[in-house]
Amino acid sequence: MEKTANNNNKKSITKDATLKDLQDRYNMDATIWEASKRGFPFNVPFKFIAFFALGVPLGMSVYMFEMSNTYLWKCYLLSLAMSIVAYFISDKAIEQFKSSLEDNGLFGKDLNKAGQRDTKPKV
Repeated sequence: MEKTANNNNKKSITKDATLKDLQDRYNMDATIWEASKRGFPFNVPFKFIAFFALGVPLGMSVYMFEMSNTYLWKCYLLSLAMSIVAYFISDKAIEQFKSSLEDNGLFGKDLNKAGQRDTKPKV
């Protein structure tokens, strides 16, 4: 009973929503959670990394792009169109083949979830 009361106190005291969720689901200790937090560069948002990695080179190539070179424009636009079409084709193919792959035992398990491998949800 005393252990349950202490856990309830932890849950009501903390303001960190992630810690509350971890305590509810896995009985996570607050000191372990605080010790596991990492600083820079691990706390940089993914959207910033993706923008920096994709947006800066794209912006520089457009800035340095010769407007009069129509062949280069056609290559860029064709590459962009093919990339977009390939994305949608692969997205639909994954949905189409998902059930047949699961039937053949080809699926993944979420490695970061607690519990036994057999009870984890299919991914």
